[in-house]
Order: sequence, then structure tokens, then C-alpha cells
Amino acid sequence: IETRAQYGGLSSQEKLLASDDAVFFTFVDTAKGVMKQTDARVFIAGSNDYQTMVSAYFMAPRNTFLHRGGPELPKAKYLQRGDYILLLRASELHYQSTAGLIHFPDGQQIQVREHLSDRIGSLLEVL
Repeated sequence: IETRAQYGGLSSQEKLLASDDAVFFTFVDTAKGVMKQTDARVFIAGSNDYQTMVSAYFMAPRNTFLHRGGPELPKAKYLQRGDYILLLRASELHYQSTAGLIHFPDGQQIQVREHLSDRIGSLLEVL
């Protein structure tokens, strides 16, 4: 009965906005609207397994990459100009917004441009 009361009569989008994952749905939906290339690779980076999985789910059907149980991003040499990184706040990576750099735990770094940032995370484009 509780589910019917919460979601009954709502559209699919309204159900998502009424769910516990609404903040992730809203953030990812906004990020998808900002991306210029719909076929670009999108790397989901974050240290919280649930947050990265739900963000990847909402990013569908984009060309999304998520590495569960391993490094948040591949080595810098495998990232290409035009790739997007959805960097969630719970992350082992350090994003230096003023310099436009992501610092990897092993000392690597990549230059990025910020397209979106809020309390959930940032949408960055590899330069």
C-alpha cells in the first residue's frame, strides 16, 4: 500500500523524482543534457559502489564505462580528448577545479574542462 501511495498515478519520470535516487537521476539527466556528443565515452568515477552503479544506470543508453572493484578511471594514457568523466563526490581522485586537473592516487594527472558541478559531483570533459 505504501508503494501505491508514493508512486500511484505518476509518470515514469515523476516516479524517479519521487524515489530515493532522485538526486542522482536529476544530476545525471542534467549532465546528459549538457553533453555535446551523444556517442562520447562517459567514465563514471567514484568510490561508492551504489552511487556509481545508479549513476551508470541513469546514464544509459550512453557509452558508459564503470570499473567496479578497481581503479575509478583507467590510466591517463587511455583517456582521449572528448571523453567525459562523471566524477562523483565520494572519490579517491582529487579534482582541482581552479586548474582544471584531476589528480590520480598514483600521481598521474589529466587536464579537464568542467561542464557541470553540484553537491553530487561534476561532469568533466577530457582536453
